[in-house]
Amino acid sequence: MTYLLRFLSALCLFAFLARANVFLDAYSNTVLVLGYRALLVFSPLLIRWVGRSAGGLCFLAAAGGAALWLVPDPSVHFVAAMVVGLGLSIGGYVLKASVSENASGASWNKIALNGGSLLAGFYVALMEPSWGLTGFLAPLVVLLALSGVLALWAVRGKGRGNVRGPAPRSGTAPVTGRQKLGWSLLGVAIGIKLFAVFAILPQYLLLRASGLPSWYGYLVSLNAVVIIALQRPIMNWITGRGTTVTRTRFVVVVLACCMVVLATPGYFHVDTLDGALLWILLCSVAECAASYLDVSASGAGCLFHKEAAAGVGAGLCVALSRFAGSLGPELIGGLGLVCVLAGSLCLYTGRHRAKPVRAAEATEAAEATEVAGVAV
Repeated sequence: MTYLLRFLSALCLFAFLARANVFLDAYSNTVLVLGYRALLVFSPLLIRWVGRSAGGLCFLAAAGGAALWLVPDPSVHFVAAMVVGLGLSIGGYVLKASVSENASGASWNKIALNGGSLLAGFYVALMEPSWGLTGFLAPLVVLLALSGVLALWAVRGKGRGNVRGPAPRSGTAPVTGRQKLGWSLLGVAIGIKLFAVFAILPQYLLLRASGLPSWYGYLVSLNAVVIIALQRPIMNWITGRGTTVTRTRFVVVVLACCMVVLATPGYFHVDTLDGALLWILLCSVAECAASYLDVSASGAGCLFHKEAAAGVGAGLCVALSRFAGSLGPELIGGLGLVCVLAGSLCLYTGRHRAKPVRAAEATEAAEATEVAGVAV
């Protein structure tokens, strides 16, 4: 049931993101993307209030917020985007917490997420213009409402107990301010990468045409297919080589190269199908490799900092793509590259450098066989 709910909610989220460049203004679009990750900071409070019912109530709230997008008022759209972001953020966190006690559950969680993204791409690609906004949103509102009802039904009779997250690692060194800053900066870069396909690419296409080409939705699905197919092989290849430190450095270099790709869509001619295809493939492979940073951040005790900062990166990605016009890709890629370099300096310089390394090495044997998945 948990993976079904993750799949349905991801389908709705990625469908919203794929079309938000068309039916939402720049402010509402930024709030939606920023809220999807950053608003998870409210999850402990809501879970404390309503316990296991938090996930179902949040999906129902997201359904109501999505329905408000049908009201032709930009101020209502802004509030609705905040409600949808909050609902999907906390609802997704509750689902992730329920399966993240082992690496296998976390991996299936990511597969469910990308399965939703895959179907969302087809939904957007096959959508007829004659459907209008109502025809696009109505099925998604129904799916979110169904997810909320199913989530509430699934926890019926289990009481109001708190949702349990992953058990804390034992024997880890205290987290320093330098580590928190370093992983937060890398989290910003990861957030930029995760949402580039929903921000940089569609805005670049819209600047050169009157609307999104029909093949854009299929590229969203292709992005999900590549991640589903290659994540485990790529992660297994990474974990089978070197030490935790050298693996992390390698992945950071890959992430830096990805920022350069994001900054140069014109070089790849992404306004053509062939160019966009190559651009998407390079970004998808980089995302598979970047999942290893979850392992490193978790070993350093900074996974939450990285995840929360990813919401900031996602919001900046959308804001710059919407407000900066043709300079958006260069500014976004440049910002991501600066965050990667600055974050690396924080993690690999200074007298506290050895502490996160020892904590990560303690979990290396288990990570070699099972690699934790990462949420979108």
